[in-house]
Order: sequence, then structure tokens, then C-alpha cells
Amino acid sequence: MNGTAALVDRVALVRRAESAATRRAARSLGVPNVVVGSGFWVVLAVVAVTVPLIVDRAGHQMDVGVLATGGYSARWFAFALGLIMCATITATHVAAGGTRRTLFRGALLATAGGGVFYGLAYTLAQLGERRLFDELGWPWEAPDFLIFGGQAGDLLLTLVGATLTIAVYILVGVAVAVGYLHHGAWRGTLLLVPNAALLAVAEVAGRAASWRDDVGLGLGRASAVVVTLLVLAVVVALAAGWLRAMLFRLPIRPSR
Repeated sequence: MNGTAALVDRVALVRRAESAATRRAARSLGVPNVVVGSGFWVVLAVVAVTVPLIVDRAGHQMDVGVLATGGYSARWFAFALGLIMCATITATHVAAGGTRRTLFRGALLATAGGGVFYGLAYTLAQLGERRLFDELGWPWEAPDFLIFGGQAGDLLLTLVGATLTIAVYILVGVAVAVGYLHHGAWRGTLLLVPNAALLAVAEVAGRAASWRDDVGLGLGRASAVVVTLLVLAVVVALAAGWLRAMLFRLPIRPSR
């Protein structure tokens, strides 16, 4: 009986330790993405408002808003933060008793939080920019990325699509860091090819509502939206699987 009780206590202790390590990894990876990302979106918001006002004061009109390029930059910003934070915390995560499994779970939680944060920020930025253009009497065009978000009723679709896309970028950013940590400079650089492929598929999928006519698929708008979101969801799953495969091959050893 005492042996059984000791075993139960040990299992409970291991679970608590794994849970704590997962939460630490999630906070370490996710909080910077939200805190530093907030600064990025504040700066972008100031620019997105200031530039049209200056152009309007000069008596001119903008064809597209700042979000046409700013939204694209946001994805790479999230990618860079995922890469940097993973490279920063891996050694301390292991030193604190963390495992590959807890780091992977923490990365998934951080990705979910970061994806929702960036997706919400992107959606609100689109809504705000459209409102500003309306006030200035200018026609507003949604960015090419997730173009089905150009109407007010499509904000939820934009939120979901942007969240999934940002999730891919964060997961791939973490995978890039793991690739360099495990394989070093040369092979880590070669692994950029499959990482870039995942990002490329996410980018193409995010434009499904606009390129459907160019490739002659004959999809209606609703079908294009469904295809876009389904493909993005599949790419998120592939990115998570790729990260898991990379992480579970990562040697757990002191840095040289």
C-alpha cells in the first residue's frame, strides 16, 4: 500500500512539475510577443493615421492604406519574436527541469495567445483604417491579404484567418530557432527551405479570395473563404507537427 501511495505521489509530482514547466515556457514565449507586439501595433497605428492626414492636408488622396504593407510586416515581427525567444529560453528551460514535451506544449499555448492577439489587432486596424478613409471621403480597399475582410460583416473571418496565419509564422519562427540550436549554422540554414515552404503556403492560402479568378478555379466567394480557412488550418497543423519533429530531436545537453 505504501508503495502504491508513493507511486501515486510521484506521478502527481511529475505532472505538477510538467504543468509548471509548460506554463513557464508559454509565458516566456508568449508574453514578449504580446508586450513587444503591442508596441509594434501602437507605432503602426500612429503611422496609419498620420500619413493619410498629411496626404489629405496636401490635397492628395491615397489609393491604399498603410496596412497594405504594415499587416505583412506584423507577421514577420511575430516570426522574429518566436525565433528570438525560443533561442533565448531553451537553455534556461532545460536548467529549470523542463523537457522537450513541456517546451512544445508551451510553444503551442504561446502561439495560440500570440495568434489571437495579432489577429485581433490586425482586424481592428483594418476597421479603424476603413473608418478613417470614410471620414476623409476616400474609397478604401482591403489589403490583398485576406481580401474577403473588406466588408464590416467579414471581421470575424478576417480575425480567424489572420490568427491562423500568424500562428504559422510563430510556429515556424520557433522551428527555425530549434533547427539552428540542433544542427548548427549550415544544416540549420538548409532547414530554412521547408520552413519557408510552410510560410509560402500560408501566404498563398491567405490570398485565395483574390487569386481564385487568376488560376481559373471558378470558386464563388463563399467557397474561396472556406478553402482559405481550411488550408490555413491544415498549414497550422503541419507547422505544429514540423516543430514537434524538430524539438523531439533536439539534444538536451549543456551549451558548448
